[in-house]
Amino acid sequence: MTPNRLVMASVLALLVNITVSMQIPARLSSNGHVKLHNTLDGPSPPNAAELVLYHVNPSNYSGITNMNTGDAAGDTYFDLLAPSQYYLCYLNKTAKPYPGQCGDPEEFGVDLVVTQVKVQVSPHYGQYRPCNICVNGTTAYGGHCTDGDYFCGCSGSMCPPNVGQLPVAQEVAGYARWAKLETAGPSAYWLVNLGDRVGGLWYSTFGSGDCDSSSKTACTWKLTETVKKVQQVCLEAGMRKRVEALLPSCFGKCPGGSADPNTMCYIHCFYSALLGFDAATTRPATGGLTGPKIVELWTTSFDACPAL
Repeated sequence: MTPNRLVMASVLALLVNITVSMQIPARLSSNGHVKLHNTLDGPSPPNAAELVLYHVNPSNYSGITNMNTGDAAGDTYFDLLAPSQYYLCYLNKTAKPYPGQCGDPEEFGVDLVVTQVKVQVSPHYGQYRPCNICVNGTTAYGGHCTDGDYFCGCSGSMCPPNVGQLPVAQEVAGYARWAKLETAGPSAYWLVNLGDRVGGLWYSTFGSGDCDSSSKTACTWKLTETVKKVQQVCLEAGMRKRVEALLPSCFGKCPGGSADPNTMCYIHCFYSALLGFDAATTRPATGGLTGPKIVELWTTSFDACPAL
């Protein structure tokens, strides 16, 4: 993980083994800036509902084809796992991370951005699939793919056209059973308690359902607008400032105070401020903020960042 990051990778949904060796360039305007997508031309999915979603990835990618996104609560959960991931990967010397857990380009990559989009979606949801950047011809979930492409374990017409949907509560419940919380460490408790508190939804949008794709097998989703794109480091800094203000007495006791967010003391204070002091050892955690208040901190931090 790059220093001072709050944008995190999901433990179960977005695992990749090493840094990306090749990436797809984004569409560029004449002045070299990334173009923001905005179109209502062409076919639209039947009986569509409009969703406002968020996505974290390296800045030279665009769109959401074969990618995972989340609503505001779902992406808040995704992002705020970063301190827990850092603790697990770098501070807990006895931990045994999952293969690829400490090498996701959406977690450990450079020049990351967070993008807000509007998407028209047919309400007939399918199975959610983790979509990862292909590295050395594969992903942590297996399969054969082209380096630098996003890959969801399927390709072309083999991918289901319907948008996949997964409640964070379902993800957390599965992880809690697998991790055996009674013997797990703080990072597992933080992951579960945060998911219990904020909830939210994750989505996977496959190329086979993209209404604007010439190779679609059905029209189930359409990216209508890229609303805003911000630097991840800006969102991180704003979120840190707001969380530190919730519990200054705790952060003040850490080595260097709040200047170094990569200490065990800081990370404990971070989750204590959000979830309560027992969040590292108990489920459900008590104290801290309500789920909607945590999401509000994240969206406020996003809105305060200048658009790219």
